[in-house]
Amino acid sequence: MEKLNHSEFWSKLKGIKGFNELMHHALTLYFLLTDGDVPAHVKVIATAALVYFINPFDLIPDVSPFVGFLDDLAVLAATIKTLSDHIKPHHKHQAADVINEL
Repeated sequence: MEKLNHSEFWSKLKGIKGFNELMHHALTLYFLLTDGDVPAHVKVIATAALVYFINPFDLIPDVSPFVGFLDDLAVLAATIKTLSDHIKPHHKHQAADVINEL
């Protein structure tokens, strides 16, 4: 399993400023990942989705401003749905707070 590079994650987020749904999904998973009360298997799934998100060489390359993010959005949305039992309101609130700060 590849490890999440936090600086690449934040750099990618700043590069997609304005794509709020994509940013919210990514940040929700990020805060889920950093929550000490979340089981390890959930963190593995969240990490895999976020590594896919930051990887520029995915199914649809991210060089195209909108279309390139559709696969990232699909992967993150599917992961959010899969892990929904573990996502708490405070994860979503933290994500919204960061989006408002950016």
